[in-house]
Amino acid sequence: MNKAFLYGCIALILYGSSLLVPSTQQVAYEQALRPSVATAQIEAPPAVVPASMEITNIRLKAKLTPLTLSSDRTLPVPKDPFAVGWYNATGPLVLVGHYDSPTDVAVFYNLKKLKSGEMVSVTSSDGAISSYTIDKVASYPIAKFPTQEVYNAGSDQLRLLTCAGTFNHKTNRYSHNLVVFATRNK
Repeated sequence: MNKAFLYGCIALILYGSSLLVPSTQQVAYEQALRPSVATAQIEAPPAVVPASMEITNIRLKAKLTPLTLSSDRTLPVPKDPFAVGWYNATGPLVLVGHYDSPTDVAVFYNLKKLKSGEMVSVTSSDGAISSYTIDKVASYPIAKFPTQEVYNAGSDQLRLLTCAGTFNHKTNRYSHNLVVFATRNK
């Protein structure tokens, strides 16, 4: 037998065994690179959310921004007087905007002009348009705000909220809230 061949076989057995049997680190590294059904992360499709709204009768078009409840469980108004915020936990879609600002009228200033039977459209992030018919427009004193009627309605409902009444300079608040109630057209 050739000595070189014999020494080569011995060297392969002694020193080259890591080539034949991968180390624990090598196995872990290769498994990390190879996605498996159990470990592959599947990205969920982006959620479809309200993106914009339009009320042609009062010449209103606005982009929508998401809102979350404050720690005291109240719904904040967007800081920007020309922004419309949206909220939807499990019931109706609720859109909130300012009536005015210290210097001018704001995004929902003309909601008071709306009447039953008029239309509101909401476009979703996927481009789908939902059309709503206004059922009623009502003003409520802050202390008698109809929380149940506004937030505990069906998912086919839309609510638009803004300030109304007289402005109290001491409390820096209006005396009433204006609520527009609408139902999605089928």
